[in-house]
Amino acid sequence: MNAVESFACTGVLPTARTHSRALLTDASSGSSRSHRMPITNVGVVGCGLMGSGIVQVAAQAGFQVLFVEADEELVKRGLMRLHETLEGLVKRGKIEARDRDAAVGRIAGTTRLEDLKSSDLVVEAMTENQALKNETFAKLDRICPSTTVLASNTSSCNVTAMA
Repeated sequence: MNAVESFACTGVLPTARTHSRALLTDASSGSSRSHRMPITNVGVVGCGLMGSGIVQVAAQAGFQVLFVEADEELVKRGLMRLHETLEGLVKRGKIEARDRDAAVGRIAGTTRLEDLKSSDLVVEAMTENQALKNETFAKLDRICPSTTVLASNTSSCNVTAMA
């Protein structure tokens, strides 16, 4: 894995509606020094139930979000799910229509993992398949700069093996 592997993400601190900083602590040396890294572009691998929730929350928080799916049909399905969820929030009075429109404007989908190369943070939220996750992280490690934070939303796979 890249240089990010030596850091443990200890939180995301919102500093403004459209800007956040990840607080990273150097875990490899036991050092207490922290590094602040701006996060503006978020990538999400997978836009199923969990992935779409991550995309939605990140977009509503003001981040530009690009999600990756296996094919165009799944990209369309993901976008439809996101539109329906945000529209439901408007109908229930949880958000204003302008906030829905702003969030939708910050979301895009693709089938190309390579399109995540400008992401500051990439969250993997794909099917629980260890081999597929390992392969995806290996590709992301080659595609993304060393400053990109690579994260997983796994519930059952070995995170150490992904590294």
